Amino acid sequence: MDKTGLLEQLIALVTADLEKARQAAAASAAGATHEENRAEGSKDMRATEASYLARGQTLRVEELEETLNRVRFMPVAPFLANTPISAGALVSLEDEDGGTRHYWLVAGAAGYVLLYGDKSITTITPQSPLGKELLERRVTDEVDLTIGGRRRQFEIVAVL
Repeated sequence: MDKTGLLEQLIALVTADLEKARQAAAASAAGATHEENRAEGSKDMRATEASYLARGQTLRVEELEETLNRVRFMPVAPFLANTPISAGALVSLEDEDGGTRHYWLVAGAAGYVLLYGDKSITTITPQSPLGKELLERRVTDEVDLTIGGRRRQFEIVAVL
């Protein structure tokens, strides 16, 4: 799989989310200072609530900017067959039913679904439960995960 192409997809998705967050932050900031949100009494919390929302939106923008910077400089070098899994690894897992799932350990930007041909690749971080389980493992190792309250076993079939 072409990690460079996947990285471009991921950058585009994070950039789009960042732009949406910037627009939401600007709208929230405008709403926080709008005259309709002025307090009409000592118990009127509209202005306070609007400012909390604006602050939260601003923090989201900052978080996405940091994520975008981490993703832009993420290594895309291939992993050798015996290399332990770490950030940057593209991992294929096979479940006990023969189904295959693909994950990419990335520095931030978890939860995005990237497409490579007919394959879906989900981004995860090393801090996630699956990411923690995969770290330092190798091809043919098995991992046990609880998904939806059910214990499942997966075999690592490829690391790129």
